[in-house]
Amino acid sequence: MAKHLPIAVPIKVAAQLFSMTTAEFQKLVDMGVFPPPTRSIPGHVRWSYADLLAVVDCSKLEEDEFTP
Repeated sequence: MAKHLPIAVPIKVAAQLFSMTTAEFQKLVDMGVFPPPTRSIPGHVRWSYADLLAVVDCSKLEEDEFTP
């Protein structure tokens, strides 16, 4: 059976994907390095898994969004 990837993850999982604490992850979200949460279910804040992966491969960046 194929393994399914998550659609959205809580902050703890998002931080773990990048081997950091939730405080470090939240600070980088506040700085704009990581996207803000996009999936909110009442009482549950979630980050898009695809958006987090895009941070690594820059696949969602437009040329004018990239600043070295």
